Amino acid sequence: LLLAAGEPAAALDAYRNLDRNLRNEFGIGPSPKAVELAEAIEEQSWRPFSPVEAPRPTVARALSTFIGRTKERALLNKLLLQPHVRLVSIVGLGGVGKSRLAREATADVQERFGEGAYWVALDGFSSSDSLWTALAQVLDIATQKEPAIVAALRDRKVLLAIDNAEHLLPELVAPLNRLLGACSEVRAIVTSRVPLQMDGEHIVRLGPL
Repeated sequence: LLLAAGEPAAALDAYRNLDRNLRNEFGIGPSPKAVELAEAIEEQSWRPFSPVEAPRPTVARALSTFIGRTKERALLNKLLLQPHVRLVSIVGLGGVGKSRLAREATADVQERFGEGAYWVALDGFSSSDSLWTALAQVLDIATQKEPAIVAALRDRKVLLAIDNAEHLLPELVAPLNRLLGACSEVRAIVTSRVPLQMDGEHIVRLGPL
């Protein structure tokens, strides 16, 4: 612990006290690994411990090749990287490829978001509070309460890809608006059959191929 805290001198003192106590009371010395570490500290050849960083969340591309939608994909990439754009919605009829395009666009730009991107699937949920439940699942947070979710995302530069939002509208608008208002570095790309009708929403309409 002393080494991890960057205090090698204190760690060496602790080792010497251990060595003295073991020899006086039990007639034995420290373990070979402890001796080796103490020698490394004396020679200044030890390396400080580095914490293991959790992997950055990412949205995986589909295994099959993505064909078409070149214009829409380029527009989405451009919008998602503009500092003033917080919310982009992909709007179109069912089956036109909204989810697939959102996944590809998210994967295109997620490296530009310091703390990654999350895929938030809303299909199967039935109330506006489902946004907090879905976010708790992808963030791996035990509680589904709004304040905890907001606290987990505040000051984090992340992209939320929220899929299949239409069946939760218009009730979804209020919690999503509160989330974006409280978390200034969070941006969202949402797929829906209809626009969300939110302030600052940038709509990319998707027609049949």
